[in-house]
Amino acid sequence: MSFEFYGFDLLSLKALYLYCSVLLCLFLYSYIAYMYRMQRNGVVDYEKYGDLALKDSLQDEIIESNAKIDAESKKEIAPTMMKRSDNELAK
Repeated sequence: MSFEFYGFDLLSLKALYLYCSVLLCLFLYSYIAYMYRMQRNGVVDYEKYGDLALKDSLQDEIIESNAKIDAESKKEIAPTMMKRSDNELAK
């Protein structure tokens, strides 16, 4: 059984490559459009990530902090820091 369209077999291996190429192009362009919308709406700033290649030292400021991790670390560190005296911190 063969499905042909203007002499092109729709069930051949070449057709499979064509289908995959079209599908991958659709995924790529939809991802690009998604990233563009996120940048335009201000949800994500990709300019900060572009500077990561230039500012990759350990002493540089953090690009983006995770609020959930920051809140948990403050809860864990704050009570222990209050209990320590200045002499213990100097050690």
